[in-house]
Amino acid sequence: MTIKTFARRVAKVAFFIFITFAIARTLGPAEVYINHDLARNLAQFMSGDVNAESIYDAYFYIDFSSVLIMAAVIYITVIKLVKKIRSN
Repeated sequence: MTIKTFARRVAKVAFFIFITFAIARTLGPAEVYINHDLARNLAQFMSGDVNAESIYDAYFYIDFSSVLIMAAVIYITVIKLVKKIRSN
């Protein structure tokens, strides 16, 4: 692998991490935008018990997965847009 290819891959990873952090900071605390009933049901499903620790674990898993999904969608869209612009 050449240095040029390696540098592009590192730049893409850094861009994805930047998008992820930007989305996570924009969304704020998970308790604000995640329904408590959804978190409680997920906590019941995952651990079989609903307590404070399992609720916070459910909030974390929902928050983490939603941030990754949004970051992936934005990343793929931007990369496709850049490729389309560069091909013209």
